[in-house]
Amino acid sequence: VNAGGGSIEFYANGTGFIPGIDGQIPPTNFSYAFTDEMHIQLNMGGLTPLVVEIKISGDQMTWLSKATNTSFVYTRRK
Repeated sequence: VNAGGGSIEFYANGTGFIPGIDGQIPPTNFSYAFTDEMHIQLNMGGLTPLVVEIKISGDQMTWLSKATNTSFVYTRRK
């Protein structure tokens, strides 16, 4: 989860789910793959794949997308 109320779920089988935020982001299923140690590619149906830089430290993941000029810090839910 992040401070803005957004969340993203990653599953061990290479898929994930973004629950969405009412009026802002629709619920979205995706598949993912790591392109290197610091980048992950999200494939969301017919859309152009999104590659983001990630940094993981403890229970936090920093997400930086140059394509959408966004940065978020997600904290693992326990």
